[in-house]
Order: sequence, then C-alpha cells, then structure tokens
Amino acid sequence: MSDRDDPILDAMLEEVLGGRTPPDLSARIMQSLAIRGGRPEVKGFVEPAAPPLPLQAVVSKTASASSSNGHIQLAVNPASHARKSSKTAWQTLVAISLVVVLGVGLGAVGIVASRNKAGQPNLVNNPPKLNGDKGDKTIAKKTTPVPGKNGKANPPVESPLIAKATSPEKSSTPAVTVPSPAENPVKPAPSSGFPERNYAVKASPDSEVASFVSAELHRSWTENSVNPAPLAADGEWCRRVFVRLLGRIPSGEETLAFLNDNAKDKRQKLVDKLLSDDKYIEQYAQYWAGVWANVLIGRTTGTQEDSPVDRGAFEQYLRHSLAENKPYDKLVYELLTATGTAKPGAEDSNGAVNFVLAGLNENATLVTARTCRVFLGQSLQCAQCHQHPSQDWSQQQYWSLNAFFRQAQVEKTASGPRIINGDFFDLKGVTKEGEVYYQQPSGQMKVALPQFVNGKTIESSGLLSEVNRREELAKFIVRSDNLPRALVNRMWSHFFGYGFTKPIDDMGKTEAATHPELLDRLSKEFVARNYDLKAAIRWIVLSDPFGRSSVVPVGSLADSPQAGTSPLFSHYYTRQMQAEEVYNSLLAAASLRNKSGDNADVLAQARVDWLSQFNRNMGTDDAMEESHFNGSVRQTLEMMNGDLIRQTAGSGKEGFLPGLIHSEMPMNEKVEHLFLASLSRKPTGRELSAISKILANAKDKPAAALEDIWWALLNSNEFILDH
Repeated sequence: MSDRDDPILDAMLEEVLGGRTPPDLSARIMQSLAIRGGRPEVKGFVEPAAPPLPLQAVVSKTASASSSNGHIQLAVNPASHARKSSKTAWQTLVAISLVVVLGVGLGAVGIVASRNKAGQPNLVNNPPKLNGDKGDKTIAKKTTPVPGKNGKANPPVESPLIAKATSPEKSSTPAVTVPSPAENPVKPAPSSGFPERNYAVKASPDSEVASFVSAELHRSWTENSVNPAPLAADGEWCRRVFVRLLGRIPSGEETLAFLNDNAKDKRQKLVDKLLSDDKYIEQYAQYWAGVWANVLIGRTTGTQEDSPVDRGAFEQYLRHSLAENKPYDKLVYELLTATGTAKPGAEDSNGAVNFVLAGLNENATLVTARTCRVFLGQSLQCAQCHQHPSQDWSQQQYWSLNAFFRQAQVEKTASGPRIINGDFFDLKGVTKEGEVYYQQPSGQMKVALPQFVNGKTIESSGLLSEVNRREELAKFIVRSDNLPRALVNRMWSHFFGYGFTKPIDDMGKTEAATHPELLDRLSKEFVARNYDLKAAIRWIVLSDPFGRSSVVPVGSLADSPQAGTSPLFSHYYTRQMQAEEVYNSLLAAASLRNKSGDNADVLAQARVDWLSQFNRNMGTDDAMEESHFNGSVRQTLEMMNGDLIRQTAGSGKEGFLPGLIHSEMPMNEKVEHLFLASLSRKPTGRELSAISKILANAKDKPAAALEDIWWALLNSNEFILDH
C-alpha cells in the first residue's frame, strides 16, 4: 500500500461518497477476524459511537441528483477535489471494500429486475380501470428504460399504472412458482348467465320482409337506370336453391318433381321443405356446419393427424346446433365461453372449445382477430401492430379486446387438450389486474386492460374468482349491434356472392354499405326473430333478386361487380361452386350419397382427403389460406381423371349411371335423365342433335356412349357453375 494520492480512486470515492470520510469499521473487522480464527476477543479497538449513515442519506446531502430517462446522475462537489489524501492504509482498504460490496449489490438487483417476461417490465404499482372511448389515456408522464436481456434496455413503458414508492430492501422481485391450474383449481366468479335480448322492432311476417327486400332493390335499380334480368326458369332456380341451402345440386328425381309441381307457391314450399323436412335436416345441418367451420377456424385447421384441434368434433357440435336451429346469439355465446376437452370420449368433451383452441396461439392474437372479423364484421388484425390504415381502430383497442382472452388456458390431458379458465398470470406469478403489454411502432411499451370496442369496460382484475373475462366479452358481443349486421352481411354474400360491404368482414366506419336501409332492416328483423338463422335464409331466397336469372340483360353495365362496380343485385351473379359443393354434387348426381353402409368413416376420410388437396395454410400469423380450387391445373386434372370422377362417372356396379344403362327406358329418356341429374334441365334441340350423332357412331356400344356423355356433362362449365 502507498500513501500517495491516487486520482482515479479518489474520483471514484468522491462520486460514490460525495466527499465524506467512510465510518471507521476497524473494530468490527478485527473482532470478526478474531472470532472466525478462534482467537480470544481483540482488545484495544473502540467501536465508533455513531452508526454509519445510510448511503441514501450520504448522497442526498452531498450531491445534486438529476434524471435522464429515469436514471439518477450524481453531480460531484467540486470542493472535494482539493482535498489531499491523508488516510492510512487500512482506511483505503475499507473504502475499496465498500465500493466492491456496493457494486455487487447493485448488480444483483439489476439481474433480478431483468428476469421478467419479455415485453413486461417490473412495475410495482396497481392499475386502475381504463376509461375513455379508446382506452388510450395514460397517467404516467415519464418513460423509463427497463433492463432487459443481455444488459440491454427494453423499450420505454408508457403505463396507465400509478407508481408507488418502495424501500431499497424490497425493490427486487422474489422468484414465484406459478401453481398449476389442475393443482389449485380456481373458484370462478358467479355467472349471470346468458344476457337478455333487446328488441328494437316487432317481428314481421316472412312475406313482408321478403317484399321489403324486393322493393328496396327495385328502387335501387330505378335510381341507377339498370334493367333487371328476367325471372329464372324453374329448373335454374331449383338448382340454385339446393346448392345454396344444402351444398349440392338436386338429383334428377328432385328436379323432375319440382318441375311437375303446378302450385303457384311451389318455390316457397320447396324452401320450407329443405329447411324443415326430416329428409333434409341432416343434409342442411351438415353443409352449414362445414360452411361455419371454414369461417371460424379455416379449411385446413384440424385436418392433420397431429393437430390439437378436432375438426370432426367441432363440426359435430355445429351440426347438432344447426339441426335444432339454435339461436345465433346463443351459438356465439357458447363458442366464446366454452370449456372442456376438445376431442370426443372424455367426460367433459365439448366440441365448441375447438374455436378458441384453434386460435389460442401465443398471446391469443388469432382468436382475437377471428372473433372481431366473424362476429363483429371488423377486421382489427392490422391494429395488432399499428393504427388501422383505413379504419378508426387503434392498437389500444385491439389489445384491450385481446385482454379478454388471457384467462383461457390449455391443459394437456390423456384425452386430449382441454380448455379451462384460470387466473391470468405472467412469469412473476398471478397478476391481480391482468394487464396486457404491447409495443407501439415507436418502440414504446403500453398497457391495455379489458375494454370492448365500444368503450365499455369490466373490472380490471385477472382473478377468475372476481371476473370471468371470456364470459363478459361474450355478453358484450351477443348484445352488440354489430353481431346481427355482420351475420346478415355474411348471409347475403353467401347467397349472392357479394355482400353489402367489400370485404364482408370489414364493415368499418369509412366503408358505407351499398344498401344501408336494407342492411339495417334485415338486422333488426333478425334480432326480433330471436336470431333465427332459418328466418334470415327464407327472407333472402324468397326475395325477387334471388329469383332473377343469371343472364345479364342489355343496359346492366352499371351492375358489374366483377368489373369493380358496386353490386346492385339486378341479376344472379354466376360463380364457381366451392370444392365442398362440387364434391357433394358429384356424389348426389351419381346417387352415391346414401351408399355408405358400414364405410361411413372411410367415406368421411375420403372427403377430407379430396378437399385437402386444394387448400394450403400459408403459415402467417393470421392463418391465411390459399385455395387451388379456382380453375387451376390441379383442379382440371382432378375433375378429368381423378379417383372421384372415375367413381361417379364410371359404369361400375352401383350408382346412377349403371342403373340407368341397364334400365328398360328408351334411349331418349336416358339422355334426358343424364341432363336432369347433372344440369337440372332437359337437353335443348341442338344438344339432342349432337347426342344422336354420338349414339349413331357408337353402334353396338350404347353403354360406352352414355358414359362419355355423362363424363362430358360432369366436366362442363354449366355443371361446376352456380348460376
């Protein structure tokens, strides 16, 4: 040791101690060494009478503090630099020891503070409820960098939480072991159940609503100087109704029965039959279960063997719900609040949980986006990372809605994945407020608490015993004005190919509906009918526009949505059938729908395999899918020579064609039945002339000629188009 001045050491001591002489701890140190060495107590050293001052007190008296981004900076007293070092060797040693101990202590605190969930800084405060229209108000005025991984600072946090002062000894976060929900089941808050409905209007008869639809569109045609198409022929309309209601074309017998019916109300009778007759209920429920499954979880989800989602169980739940005509708001409520095991066989098996399970990715962003898009007609996906580019939706609104799903948890069981509700927790343990952190494009971290898109809030608690967040969200949604509007818009698009808005799932404030009065009236009538899906279907298919031909008349250029104009629905828009509809129609045309016998499971798997070849999940955050059933080469090859077409168009042992070939009816009637079974109409004179030549050239092989004609009809544009 040396008594010479050490400028570097002096500067360090001055900065830390503010120029004060450290307390004399010599007696304590020597006494401790003596005890550890087993020697008798050391005499001759007297312990200082005054206890050493705390470091905080020393700093506060000797240095002025300034804040830069929340960090304390100490201004050293200039007068202290004139002081000469006259300390003894042991005093210097004690000072160095203090510096080392202090540095290690502060470093340990920093390490503990950085051990937190990514994007969720340590905040020793409690959040109040988030109020206001957008929930975007913050209370804290300053932003503070938070230690992150590798010693780097996380983005600053702007939080609506009010900080509370803590003592130094309580500043570090203790390690918390999060209990398993199964080990410590949480008693949920008392449920108030399904909310009561609010009726804005009294329900009107179906005929009156259908007449209003027709009158509104006639007025629109007149205002836009558009000539409506003529009424569709009976065969054309019959085929259209079967495709839109049951997802398949009618059989030859069904078409012929409708054509031979001379009743004036035969169209209404057919619609009622398809929606209510026991013969068709299962077909109706099965088709619409597939439609809704595609909308809710996508076409590819649950089709892989290793998928946690059970698509079969989900479609079975939807099928049963639709068969009993469950009110739509009740269906939505069950999907949002469902708990239980996703796969069948377990005691608590519940197919409805597959909706939440399919979207419960990291931070539940997918189920948040799907809920908004399907049930509210609002596309908030963009607002996950930034302000919506075209609509008035903020990041705060997105993450406030996302917070409702943070109590949903997946539990792995022997029977498969199980959805349960539990306390919202992060890496620190259960968080009472259940706040959600998100990062703005600027890098600033913000906090969101549960808040619905209309600004309504719930108790800001993450504890299940105090509030069930998913249940509260379901109540908001099923009583939102957006729910019936989104449903009517989606239904209209299903039957016409276009909705009142484009796209149908982004009914934003800046996107005006093409027919606002019509959308508003149908939405209110839907609520008045207790959210009856079949009632909404009747209004549309019995309206005048749905009964118009697909032939575009002269003077209708203003009604060309394919060319970019707004749809006016003056004629039926021709479109290709979906892959599911083509599959069902091929089986119906070949009379193979009821030939399953003991092979129902085999045929069901064959359907999944056939459909899956045309769809691909693109692997994006929002689970976007790509379809190849759009006139692609793959589709063309499958329709020309695939296994399904060989089975339905071939003259094997069973089905429509073998029975027709071996029947005793005249050849001209056989040809007529081929057209009725595939195109829902009889052949024209020109077509009969061409077929006569084919049969004449076949000579002694009429069966092969009929098979060629049948194959050509099933591969025609008229067969695959919904027109």
